[in-house]
Amino acid sequence: MLQETEFIRILRKNQHKITPQRLGLIRYVCSNPGHFTAEEAYRNLKKSEPTITLATVYNILKIFTKAGILNTFESNGSRWFETNSALHVNFICENCGSIEDYEASDITPILKKIKESGGTFVSGTILVRGYCRNCAKAIERDH
Repeated sequence: MLQETEFIRILRKNQHKITPQRLGLIRYVCSNPGHFTAEEAYRNLKKSEPTITLATVYNILKIFTKAGILNTFESNGSRWFETNSALHVNFICENCGSIEDYEASDITPILKKIKESGGTFVSGTILVRGYCRNCAKAIERDH
């Protein structure tokens, strides 16, 4: 997880100014590591930046994603952003919607095949759906 100063360094390196809205979002991301939607970030930022719009939050998150600071993926009709930029598996519970990260160390053979075919791997998100431990236990009890 990047610290605030590292976010700022990366943004400046990519020719982005550090506006109050961007700084507010940086602080939100740093204090809420994990997975979040733009709407969640917007509701939080609106408290300290009352003039910010949801479109502005989406634009800032797009900048963060292009700069490699955040990853993004879609699930159940929502766009999610995450602070874990390493290649990993997102396990999404079909019942409660929780998202858990798991290391993806077994993906090396696939990345090797991509390279052998002349491709280059930049980033990726692997989504796996199922039932988290709590929901699986509840489903088991109900049947």
